[in-house]
Formats: sequence, structure tokens, C-alpha cells
Amino acid sequence: MKTVFTINLNTMMVNDRIRNRDFPVPNEIYSSVRDLDEYVRKTVWQKKDAEVEEARRREKEREEYRTRAFYHCLFDKGLIDEDHGKSFSIDSPLCPICSFRQTSCNKCKIISCSNSNCAASSAVPLYGVPGPLIIKQSNFVLHV
Repeated sequence: MKTVFTINLNTMMVNDRIRNRDFPVPNEIYSSVRDLDEYVRKTVWQKKDAEVEEARRREKEREEYRTRAFYHCLFDKGLIDEDHGKSFSIDSPLCPICSFRQTSCNKCKIISCSNSNCAASSAVPLYGVPGPLIIKQSNFVLHV
């Protein structure tokens, strides 16, 4: 089956592929074509919105995972105790030791403290990290 006509919804022009010519959408079907245009745009935007929302959700999960790894590392090094770690929200952008903003490496995304005088920034340095950071606590191993 060959395509004989196509309709450009942006310009509302019909392309006759056999005669190789364009003409405006006829008045008799204009409202139907406009409805089709609105439907297609709505469907495309809904799909894009859903994809964007899913990407945001996945990034939030990864960020929470990295923040937990940061807290576990501080706990393992004795810089915070378990109660202190629990009192900080996983969504908090602040260091649990000095309350400066957390920062992360642009490449590996490891989280540390932005305050160079804080014990957390030397416990989890953002430079010279050889390979993946492996954090062990009790029965689990956390790869970051």
C-alpha cells in the first residue's frame, strides 16, 4: 500500500505525493485535522512529561543512594554515630557534621562536604579516588 497523501499538521497543508504538489487542508475536514493535531500534540507531550518524570525519579533514587553511602562512610570512620545519621534527612543538602553544603564529583558523583576544614571532606575526598569506593557495613557491601 502506497501513501498517496500526507498532511503537515504544522502548516495545515496536504501533500499529494502522486502529483507532487501541496494544497491547504480543505475546509470540510479542517476542524477534524485540527482535532487530530491537538490529540497528537497532547499525546506526545504526555509521553515526554512521563519520561521526564521517570528520569527525575531515577535521579532522585541515585542521589539518595549516594547520600546513604556518604553517611555510611562517615559512620564507618566514626565521624557520626547511628543516631546522628538517622536525624539527618536523606534529602538534606547539608553535611551532617558541619552543616555546610554537600558537593559531589562531576565524574563519579561521590558525595562529600564542601567545607575543606570539615572531617567529612577528608574522609571522603573528591580527588584521587582510585577506582570505585566500596563501603562495608554489617552484612552489606555498597558500591558507589
